[in-house]
Amino acid sequence: MAVSPTALACSTCGAIPDLITVDTLHHPDSFPAEAARLEVVSGPRWDQLRRCPACGAHFAYTWDHDSQSGVGYGYTDERLERLFWFEPRGDGALTLRNASTRVTGDMLAAFIRDVASTGRPPLDRISALVIAARNFGDAPAELGDLEMLDLVQFSESGLTSLPPTIGRLTRLANLWIAGNPLSALPLELAGLPALARVELQNTGIVSLPAPLVESPIEFLYYEANEVPRAWRPVYVREYRNALRWLADRGGAIVEWASGAWTHEDRYHLVVRLPAAAAADLRRANLAPFALEEDHGSRLVLSAAGRAGRDRIVVEIAG
Repeated sequence: MAVSPTALACSTCGAIPDLITVDTLHHPDSFPAEAARLEVVSGPRWDQLRRCPACGAHFAYTWDHDSQSGVGYGYTDERLERLFWFEPRGDGALTLRNASTRVTGDMLAAFIRDVASTGRPPLDRISALVIAARNFGDAPAELGDLEMLDLVQFSESGLTSLPPTIGRLTRLANLWIAGNPLSALPLELAGLPALARVELQNTGIVSLPAPLVESPIEFLYYEANEVPRAWRPVYVREYRNALRWLADRGGAIVEWASGAWTHEDRYHLVVRLPAAAAADLRRANLAPFALEEDHGSRLVLSAAGRAGRDRIVVEIAG
């Protein structure tokens, strides 16, 4: 039975596995004695949120009795599952991690509220949030209460949205949200003074609002390169002039990092542009991008990138 690494150091919940289920009706099995010291935060007897009084870790407790329709003794299952734990990061700072892949945005919201009310640990010690869940859903508004965060990471966690309150995270430098079904980003990101990098590969985001395009943030869209096998970033900062011009004339981003990929031939951005703007595009100054190919209804712009040629494919709407 696994225990999250640094939870082992806790005198109370270090003896409690991350997940334990016992049948208390038919078997002598029981939770570790330390489980009795967990405090009830909320919920009815059969479905409770419990907290470790020593380190503040959260557990989900469920009690389930099945009488087998009255034809037998049935069974009584009790389940205790660790939800969140803290990992020391150095200099007294902590990383907040999930232990269960079943955690959701609502669970994180309840956890942050509880930590704020108990001060175990103080919110200003939490400098990183790392979530690896299955169906996390919307990130809660309470995310903005963790004002000392410099890293927020959701790794293929089913994250569906970020709250406007993320604009309160003035120390946030890295936002890693790749592999999530996101469709938009909050405009408040543009006002974060420390934010340097947002990783967006394999998300549903295909356009950026003007305030984000104009910001100094590097939005990275990685895509696999077959020869050689590696990952290459697309830096939106270097596309800014072209993106601004295309957007002003009704251009719509179709997709990022797409097209026929070989070592020599790479298309990082596909934009659909109204036909009325096609003539202007052929004469426009979109430095560092310049017209490389003109196929009538399909134009290719290219520029020298950090690791080869960067290209924008512009499809002219008929």
